[in-house]
Amino acid sequence: MADIGPAATIPSVTKCMLCHAKMATDRPEIKKLADFAAKGREIPWVRVYGFEQQALVKFNHAPHIRAKVECATCHGDMTQAETAQKNVNHNMGTCLSCHRQKGASQDCATCHY
Repeated sequence: MADIGPAATIPSVTKCMLCHAKMATDRPEIKKLADFAAKGREIPWVRVYGFEQQALVKFNHAPHIRAKVECATCHGDMTQAETAQKNVNHNMGTCLSCHRQKGASQDCATCHY
């Protein structure tokens, strides 16, 4: 969903199990996934990235994807990661620096509501 919506989102446990019913079934994390699926429950994901509510930031992945900003720019190289972890600290300075480099709008209303 990151390319068309405001959030990247996580697939449902049912969608995960389309592959993981047969792939990597011996791994502990996949066993947890299978247990949630067997119980008909969604995974209680814990958000890794986000902005403080008082920042009043309205982040949307879609324009960043359209601008060809690589996922690793904001999330670090996750291709070899076993678990999600916060690799990049986001703040107004890092966002503005990137916007300047990419020629993106620096108007306050671009990111804040």
